[in-house]
Amino acid sequence: MTLAEMDARMGSGELALWKAKVQVDNFVTDAMQRRKVDRAGALDFARADHRAVVARRNKTRQ
Repeated sequence: MTLAEMDARMGSGELALWKAKVQVDNFVTDAMQRRKVDRAGALDFARADHRAVVARRNKTRQ
């Protein structure tokens, strides 16, 4: 199934959430493999990384 077909079935809001979830899952899995940590540790890393990205984005917008 293509993304266009999924978009037609799910609606754009649900598709955007699904894509974001997949990106987070991939990021966490990658962090687990690189840092040899469990899922909880990888999620903590992902949250910290997200906060840093948002802070940088907000800083550049000002």
